[in-house]
Amino acid sequence: MKKYLSQSLLIVLVITNVITLFMYFNKDVQNGYAQGQPTLKVSFLSGRGEHWKLDNYAIVKTDTSIQRGSGMLTYLGNLNEIKDSNYFKYSFYEKRGEKNEKLVLEGLKTSNNGNINLLENLKIGSIEGPIQETDKNQEPVSYYLEIEWVNNEGVSKKEEIPLDLS
Repeated sequence: MKKYLSQSLLIVLVITNVITLFMYFNKDVQNGYAQGQPTLKVSFLSGRGEHWKLDNYAIVKTDTSIQRGSGMLTYLGNLNEIKDSNYFKYSFYEKRGEKNEKLVLEGLKTSNNGNINLLENLKIGSIEGPIQETDKNQEPVSYYLEIEWVNNEGVSKKEEIPLDLS
């Protein structure tokens, strides 16, 4: 009987040790797996100036790529002021610190013999590319949009709009 009891106790100890080891190594595998998963960060920016307003400019970052754009730009004034414009340009900038500024997205519409038909709501284009070291940096970033256009009277205008997380 003693022999049977000691064999049973030994079997139970082996089984519990195997289960404990399995759980321990399975936890490590799961943690390693979770750490190896790609990250995804999505930010939406908005801003308002005197003449223009931007909503939902998106920045989508993964471990390997970054996509910027797809916002909605709205003219805040009377549409008759821009309906016959022949020049419109937007430029998005990211700024890290005082002097480290980077142009990240730009769009241009021009016409030599007519207007470019600026609408009240313009959908901003987008761009995607590989992520750069500066994009991985966790240093605080400020964003702004620069807009240049020619009004119906042929006067060149320029506006800078700071962007904030929305």
